[in-house]
Amino acid sequence: MWVAPDARGSGVAAELVDAVKSRGRDQGHECVYLDVAPENTRAAHFYMKQGFVFINEWEPLESPPYQGADHTLPSVELSRPRLCWPEACSAREKIASRKSAR
Repeated sequence: MWVAPDARGSGVAAELVDAVKSRGRDQGHECVYLDVAPENTRAAHFYMKQGFVFINEWEPLESPPYQGADHTLPSVELSRPRLCWPEACSAREKIASRKSAR
């Protein structure tokens, strides 16, 4: 999700997140997951205010395509942390992690 700079602080981002949560519930989903870039602390704090919590999961990402058309820059492994809503989903993740570790 991205909100234009001139619309930030207007409440539109919260409305978008609420719409996603509502649509997810309406379609029978119990949890909403999202990923946020580690350096995007503003977004991470925003999502936490919306009830999301960090879970012990990272989404692997491919190297960004802007590394150079001549491919002279080395490949970089990237990942970003995952969040979930509602908080009860984080407990499910912990249980699933323990079961898969056995």
